[in-house]
Amino acid sequence: MGVLQDMVGASDTPNWGRIPAVAVTAAARLENGTVVLETNAGPLWLTLHDFGIRLRSGERTIGGYGLLDQEPAALTPALTDEEGRTVITGGGLVLTLEHAPLSFTLAHADGRPVQSSPTDGHFVRRFRLPPVARLDGGWFVSLDLASGEPVYGLGEKWGRLDHRGQLVRSRNEDALGVNGQWSYKNTPFAWSPEGWGLLVHTPSPVTHGVGYAPWSQRAYGLVVEDDHLDLFLFAGSDGAAILEQYTGLTGRAPVPPLWSLGVILSKAYYRTPEEVIAVATEVRAKGMPCDTITFDGRAWQDTDTRFAFEWDPKRFHDPAATLASLKAMDFKICAWEYPLVSVNNPLFDELAAKGWLLKDRRTGEAYRYKWDMEAFGPVLTPLPDSGLIDFTHPEAYAYWRDQHKGLFAIGVDMIKADFGEQVEPDIAGQQWRDRARPAQCLHPSVQPLRL
Repeated sequence: MGVLQDMVGASDTPNWGRIPAVAVTAAARLENGTVVLETNAGPLWLTLHDFGIRLRSGERTIGGYGLLDQEPAALTPALTDEEGRTVITGGGLVLTLEHAPLSFTLAHADGRPVQSSPTDGHFVRRFRLPPVARLDGGWFVSLDLASGEPVYGLGEKWGRLDHRGQLVRSRNEDALGVNGQWSYKNTPFAWSPEGWGLLVHTPSPVTHGVGYAPWSQRAYGLVVEDDHLDLFLFAGSDGAAILEQYTGLTGRAPVPPLWSLGVILSKAYYRTPEEVIAVATEVRAKGMPCDTITFDGRAWQDTDTRFAFEWDPKRFHDPAATLASLKAMDFKICAWEYPLVSVNNPLFDELAAKGWLLKDRRTGEAYRYKWDMEAFGPVLTPLPDSGLIDFTHPEAYAYWRDQHKGLFAIGVDMIKADFGEQVEPDIAGQQWRDRARPAQCLHPSVQPLRL
């Protein structure tokens, strides 16, 4: 990955002087509400919105990622092009762009600052970090951080809520615990109570140097591992306003049922229907608060053949009756599922023949994921080689969606979707198969936070 990999894995200070900054090479022009900037890294598109600004490296060469609720409507800005500078106004905002290198200052129309390129000057050059740079396989963008300014967000992380001083990586991983960098639910959305926020619109990994000392104490550096740059910058009065703008862009979840906010009882794991009913009976007898009983994969599936929406026939002769017994005690039911199918299940060959499994780019055959037995062996249940459902295939998506109906019909109330981090570099789906790095789009590196 060249410079990009060096930066992502950096434990020391990268040589920023060797990373050429993007510069504007021609006068900015306005096309259908979009400001087009010709640069030494190709054209960049800039639009103003009622929430702030959006910066893109032209049109995406693939379809949407499904992370936005809808494409936001752009405002029609006023454009003033000066020698070495462009001023864009609209929507109560003033955006000033310097051309060489490309840098910016964003402010409200009354002069209140929102954000800018870093102000952590350097003896050798004006900017310690390049404001915008094209990397080998991605992009780098840096923003200013005031001294002591906190930065929140970035999804599920196990440390303090303020990420100032941290190097944070947005990429979903099977963390196997809650004490390291890896986490299951990452969102490349960050915000400051000073009245700004950012969202990197990509399914690919993003690394955030948030006032990270080896890079800069007073800058926020973004390494985006995507050939297409799509960055939203929000301008609001405070954190609540930023969250409102963000969820207006990505969508807002409906209010969940009250019972789903209660106690959910989980165990690794119930071995028989009789065991789960006995536990549920004891919970009620002791007056313990509990709304939901969870069946993890081992509790209701045959591990050797999972996952195929099938109750283990060796243990569950009448799963509907088991669930009815739990319902009679006023429990809701949660069942775990996995987006993969064991090679030992006849369904694997059936789905592979239809082209509904992700494929190995090297062979063109259905990919067979091999589990790490260091984790899935002596401690966790060993799992068989498995195929991965290609959710970019419309028919595979519809098939998998409809398989849930049988579970709901017999009393399952909630699905706990597990795994999904198993997409490796040599995997391709129906969409993005011809892209240089399709797995970057298929691996669930990020997921929108819907409030």
